[in-house]
Amino acid sequence: MSLHCGLSDTKISEYTGIRPRTMRRLRKRFRVTGEVVKKPVVNGRPRLLNSLDATFLEAPPDVFQ
Repeated sequence: MSLHCGLSDTKISEYTGIRPRTMRRLRKRFRVTGEVVKKPVVNGRPRLLNSLDATFLEAPPDVFQ
């Protein structure tokens, strides 16, 4: 199997440093999902506070306001 520009998996592995097994997994994921990035797994309860809220709560109180 080769890419549109004619490079084999072995050549791509040599150029990028990605192992051939990883190349096969990426190609399979692309064939199945159309993307090479894995979707994050969302486990547990959703957060109630965003990072800005958490930063505000962690900051020391400003007495002069």
